[in-house]
Amino acid sequence: MFEIDKKEFGCFLAELRKEKGFTQKELAEKLFVSDKAVSKWETGGSIPDVALLMPLSKLLGVTVPELLECRRYQATETIAPERADAMMSTVIQLTDEERTAAEKARKKIQSWFIGAAVVSLVACLLNYQYFSQVRSINPMAVAMPLMIPLFGLIFGIYACFGAKEKLPSYFDENKISAYSDGVFRMNIPGVHFNNSNWKHILGWMRIWSVLMLLVGPVVWFVACWFSQSMDRTVVYGASSGVTAAVLVVSIFLPIYVLAKKYE
Repeated sequence: MFEIDKKEFGCFLAELRKEKGFTQKELAEKLFVSDKAVSKWETGGSIPDVALLMPLSKLLGVTVPELLECRRYQATETIAPERADAMMSTVIQLTDEERTAAEKARKKIQSWFIGAAVVSLVACLLNYQYFSQVRSINPMAVAMPLMIPLFGLIFGIYACFGAKEKLPSYFDENKISAYSDGVFRMNIPGVHFNNSNWKHILGWMRIWSVLMLLVGPVVWFVACWFSQSMDRTVVYGASSGVTAAVLVVSIFLPIYVLAKKYE
């Protein structure tokens, strides 16, 4: 059975990269991955996906078997087909393990989302029961904060259950500022979506949806409480402003920052 020493692989990869005069960022750009991915390979944190082995070996001037065995072959040296098959099987197994870990992380955030949705629903029902007897509350004045958990629910269903973990390869090969997936649309001027920043964007969308489900009922409770003693117009204006700020600033500003940082 063939085994890959990730630390040894990383050292050999870094050596080849330096021989070719590439920085981690330059190598990453040629492979359409992030420089953090290259750094992770070189520190032994992971190995490249099987689909990247051929282009990576060509860029570094070695064969795929040489890359996997972390050494250059002699001119007359050949490799048995059985050993080559064992190498590729090992790479596939390792990448499958990484995908399994990613799937476990996805299921974990799905559990958090479902739990947050249940807590949010119960909190909203308790709020409604508590304030339903207070006739001085104007429903229009306190309805806006309900948009917070509602949007958290909508975004969360997509981000946690429907969103693709990877974008099509043409996003890496072109500068595309818009993303469309079914009914979901995202267009942020100045931001180019690719597989380097998508996982960070998707990660924040998942965290944000959970936060909105938990924060929304609290904001609604505060709006209902103050609407008992304050002018309804003031409460409506304040709750509308807070709701818009929470929804817009809390999701789009972090997405913009993350997208530019990892672009």
